[in-house]
Amino acid sequence: MNTIYLLTNFSEAAEKAILNFMKIYGRRMKDDYRFLLINAWKQPRTGHFQMINLDEYLLENSMIDLKKQAGILAELLHLKDSDIELISRKGDIVDVVNNLTESDDPELIVMGTKGSNLLRELLIGSTAGRILRQIKLPTLIIPEKSELIHPDRIVFATDLNECSNEDDFEKLTNLARRFMAEFLILHIYKVEKPDVSKYEECMEQYLNGINYSFHYQQHVDIESGIIEFVSLMKAGLLAMIGRKDDLLLSLFKHSVTQGITQQAEVPMLIIHD
Repeated sequence: MNTIYLLTNFSEAAEKAILNFMKIYGRRMKDDYRFLLINAWKQPRTGHFQMINLDEYLLENSMIDLKKQAGILAELLHLKDSDIELISRKGDIVDVVNNLTESDDPELIVMGTKGSNLLRELLIGSTAGRILRQIKLPTLIIPEKSELIHPDRIVFATDLNECSNEDDFEKLTNLARRFMAEFLILHIYKVEKPDVSKYEECMEQYLNGINYSFHYQQHVDIESGIIEFVSLMKAGLLAMIGRKDDLLLSLFKHSVTQGITQQAEVPMLIIHD
């Protein structure tokens, strides 16, 4: 059975992201997936020599909050208690997830982010940014101010290198099939439109059963072009495949424009190679 990790720190952003995801997908995926609701905690630093080990207290409170959150989901979605597994671990969330994946192979990680938009959160080294950089698993990041709706349209922003990463592209197209969404394949170029005939021919073999279309647009700034297209098409999800020296990593290397900062509030799905 496939596995989905739901990461929570019990913040409003985390709880909202998980609730919205489960509202849309929980009922219809529950027979094929196990859902792990995961919380990582650490003993707070007091600045003084600490005589008391708080681990048992923190673990107990973590489990109380996990059970409360799982109970809300179960009642709302008419799930059984056994449909959601509770995981509480001491440590940093990145380390906790990495340790869990030694025995699991989750299909997806779901988490919320508190910032007003995702790209800013990625740039400032947030938990969402660390998860994306250090855990090479498909990850759905949901900004706090975005409303996760059923993604009738998914924009896939590409650098046209998917033919060399067929396994990753197939992971993405499988999710598009599961979401039953229109799949808009977008390439932004700065100067001259590339020859895309071979690319399209290569990709079409993975797009059976998907309502898809290719889009090529010129823009002086790639990131701004993507955000504008997502907004114009009223897409419910932005998807990308992360690689070394690619568009995703470029977001960590420079400041983003004011336009992106204001607009990039759509949930983002990242597939790693």
